[in-house]
Amino acid sequence: MKMKTKLIVLILVLTCITSCYVKKQTTMRWIFEPYELGVPERYDMVKTKGGTEWAIYERNGWIIETWPKSKIDGEGVQKDYAPAYYFYMIIKYYHPNGMLKSRVKYMLGVTFGKKEFFDEQGNLVEIEDRDAKFEGVKIKREELMEILEKAGVVNFKTGKHSIVHNWPTKRKDLTNPLKTDGSFYKILEDYITISFEPAKIEDGEEVNPPMWYVGVHSYDYEVDYLTVYQINAHTGKYIVKKRKRIMSPEFKYVPIED
Repeated sequence: MKMKTKLIVLILVLTCITSCYVKKQTTMRWIFEPYELGVPERYDMVKTKGGTEWAIYERNGWIIETWPKSKIDGEGVQKDYAPAYYFYMIIKYYHPNGMLKSRVKYMLGVTFGKKEFFDEQGNLVEIEDRDAKFEGVKIKREELMEILEKAGVVNFKTGKHSIVHNWPTKRKDLTNPLKTDGSFYKILEDYITISFEPAKIEDGEEVNPPMWYVGVHSYDYEVDYLTVYQINAHTGKYIVKKRKRIMSPEFKYVPIED
């Protein structure tokens, strides 16, 4: 009887561990997929009124922005801005016949995940692994987001941020906190840029580590501030460099500090 009781307890514990792990996996930002890989979408001719007008709307926390079709080549473009928690957008290009041409995830200057290419019939013809550049790197996109939160740049849960815009006119949409839907990314993409530099290898040895560079712009009255976070992608340690430029009467930027 005791053996049977112990066995039941063990099964319950293992079940809990497994279910908790599965629950954690399904809520991780880096495995979230808003579409089925390999399955194309079509350009929205209804909301764009036949491809002639811009269409911007909200869908389950996402902000969808569809551009009018190009008058030159007839192709369409759409940007899907994910809710703040995920903090990225999807850039989509469409063939003139409305079939999806390519699709990739993008975060303020860096692509990631799988970039897909489709022909005009909707057949998947190529996949590029945009995560290959992060191979062997400890600090990937998700860890970078955590660093930015700890540094006080942004808070993906509350919508708070450290951006200031008091010159020449304060943007009305730059509230603090911001909404935590797709408008969070859409607004901050005007102020934050991100780049990734792979490790430098010479004679089979790493001479410079892989690096993340995050530039944060703020505008306080007549001064433009640029704060750059230089983050070691192996360790997560970083240094902060700040520059400021002042606007001259001729409306030209004059650097006053390096």
